Amino acid sequence: MQRMQSTPGTDVTSIGSSALTDVAPVVEVGSLDRDAPVRIVPDVASQRLGTSHGEWAWIEAIYTGALHPLALVVDAALAVVVTRLLSPRPAVVVAAVGWYIVAAFGTRLYRPRTPAECQGVSWYARAVTAPALVTGFLLWALPLTHTEVATSATLAGGIALALILFRAVLWNVLAIARRRGHCLRPALVIGTGRAITRLQKRLVTFPEAGLRFDRGYDPSSTEGGEGLQGGLSHLDLAVREAKHVIVVADDLEREMVRQVVTNCWWERRSVTVVLPISSVFLPYRGCARIGDLAVLPLPYGSLGLAWRVAKRAFDIVLSAILLALLAPLFALVALAIWAEDRGPALYRQARVGREDRSFTIWKFRSMVSGAESGNGELAQQNVTTGLLFKIENDPRITKVGAIIRRFSVDELPQLVNVLRGDMSIVGPRPLAVDPHAFDERAARRHLVRPGLTGLWQVEGANALSYEDMVELDLAYVARWSMSLDLWLLARTLSAVLVRRSAF
Repeated sequence: MQRMQSTPGTDVTSIGSSALTDVAPVVEVGSLDRDAPVRIVPDVASQRLGTSHGEWAWIEAIYTGALHPLALVVDAALAVVVTRLLSPRPAVVVAAVGWYIVAAFGTRLYRPRTPAECQGVSWYARAVTAPALVTGFLLWALPLTHTEVATSATLAGGIALALILFRAVLWNVLAIARRRGHCLRPALVIGTGRAITRLQKRLVTFPEAGLRFDRGYDPSSTEGGEGLQGGLSHLDLAVREAKHVIVVADDLEREMVRQVVTNCWWERRSVTVVLPISSVFLPYRGCARIGDLAVLPLPYGSLGLAWRVAKRAFDIVLSAILLALLAPLFALVALAIWAEDRGPALYRQARVGREDRSFTIWKFRSMVSGAESGNGELAQQNVTTGLLFKIENDPRITKVGAIIRRFSVDELPQLVNVLRGDMSIVGPRPLAVDPHAFDERAARRHLVRPGLTGLWQVEGANALSYEDMVELDLAYVARWSMSLDLWLLARTLSAVLVRRSAF
């Protein structure tokens, strides 16, 4: 993609589908008429910003909780000092600090964050709560360093409070530096010309957000190019080639916003989206601000080796425990299925798994024997879309099958698949279709192991369309984290009890 050098008097809406402006321009507001041309003139003040990021980088790394050795060392040192003051037992001090660091990694306290996401200290107070609670519980529960509930709570709370106060000091230092033009990251603003104008003014007025306007891209402009049609679009190229923080304005169409966010995630990039009612939107958890504009940071997940190992270990331990605990239930269900029609209790079926490989899934049989042979005759009654197949009031379902389906008990034998490594506890739902039936986009679901439960299942399952399922599964793959798995697992029970569809 050829990037055009901005010059005074250039119309940002006429740059065409390569509508990128290069060096720190400022947009001349002029008329607020949406159809009025938005002109670009050099902004000397903006060009001065962000030139001294290196000497402040260590402060920003510690403050934002980035996965940086210095941040780990400083946090560990503070935790040691606090626990040593509160407890005379060296074993407790070592355990408290060690467990806090482990819990912080497990809850993704240390991860990349956008500058707008980290302003003030409230964001850090929320982030540090989970590792502090885990630390307090382990101090109380484990026998090697067993302490009283009050002592455990004091130690965990003391560590969290010290780290929050330390971030408060760092924030004041960092805010002063940003107001003086230091430690500002370049931002690529994606939107229409008018929205680019508004965001550029906000970034200049509110440098505490940690961003400086560097480029603007208008994906709705098609003059001078093929726009977003066919092949790899110019928007794809803009996202892929940009070395900036990406901010999406609030005036783009829904499909275009979805495409930008998806492209950013697949390029391992975080993206910040301006909320449509941002000027009147009150702050809430997960919401950040650029001045008076409410923005929603959307970080990508992690598919690194360490996280994959952690996820697999979690699957093995949990599936083994559940299989042992549910063994009596399995025996009762198997006996009930056999008693109804003297048929087999288990049902096997080929499903598409990770990297498009087929595997055999195990379920309790909920239909009459040989039910699959009737799929062709019932195809006209399919109430779902795409590659899904479901019919209402399916005559093939047995009486016992209706009960175990209602509470998803028929899916529980897949815990064996989880233990074997074919599946995961949480992940996209595996489908019983040919692996080549998926298009290139939907096939991205198979970058991870399929799951017993997942985002699609808890958000509505069969009540949602095939396209909705693909969207949700891709969002899960792109934003996976251990905390997301735990959250979805916690929501599974309520999703099973409160069905959103009649079948």
